[in-house]
Amino acid sequence: MVNNLIESAYFTMKGDALLGEAKRNGQTSAANKLRTMLRHQTKNHSTINASDEKQPQAWDIASRYL
Repeated sequence: MVNNLIESAYFTMKGDALLGEAKRNGQTSAANKLRTMLRHQTKNHSTINASDEKQPQAWDIASRYL
């Protein structure tokens, strides 16, 4: 019973700080996860596009102006 009273008092006193810190940690974690996913997607996307695209030939460039 005394332990419950002590825990309740502690969470009443520090609850906002603990919740704020948990929220910041969650936001930071989510932002880092998103950043990692975007980096991975960009790397894969640029690799695919770089291998699929061919360089234009001189004739292709010149034929636009004829």
